[in-house]
Amino acid sequence: GRFLHNNGRVLWWDVTTAPITVDDRLTGHVGVIVDVTERKAMEQALRDSEARYRSLFESNPHPRWVCDLDTSAFLDVNKAAVARYGFSQEEFLAMTVKDIRPPEDVPALLAKMATVKQGLYQGIFRHRFKDGRLIYAEVTSHTIDWTGRRANLVMALDVTERLAAEAEVRRLNAELEQRVA
Repeated sequence: GRFLHNNGRVLWWDVTTAPITVDDRLTGHVGVIVDVTERKAMEQALRDSEARYRSLFESNPHPRWVCDLDTSAFLDVNKAAVARYGFSQEEFLAMTVKDIRPPEDVPALLAKMATVKQGLYQGIFRHRFKDGRLIYAEVTSHTIDWTGRRANLVMALDVTERLAAEAEVRRLNAELEQRVA
């Protein structure tokens, strides 16, 4: 139960009582009181931490997900990923990362996932939307422990237009160099 100390501090106690009987007659009660205030504070801190994580994860404007490093299964996905890729959250959670990659890219993906240890990883990969369109995604991932599973926390940024613009600049520079030469 919750108790208010005379100094204004809230205390949490677990109180257990049992009847004492002699010859089937109730003669008293025995009780044990355990102060669980610290445990309650830790539980609340954990709930607050989980709420902050959920808020940061969900409110991120870029697609984010958590995937299992051993099975490549999606374990969690944010609203931006759902909106951008076109799969519902339920569809994502029934898929693996292989399902958003073109089939010819899957062997390299699996080889890379098998070598991931700890830390940060970045790279540019082709991703497939639900409607079949392909984009280039700059992926930043970080290894985490997800309820005892080795996982990656991933953020994906569509860089298709940026890469096309960079290629156009390189083409124009090459064309200019040929004219000057």
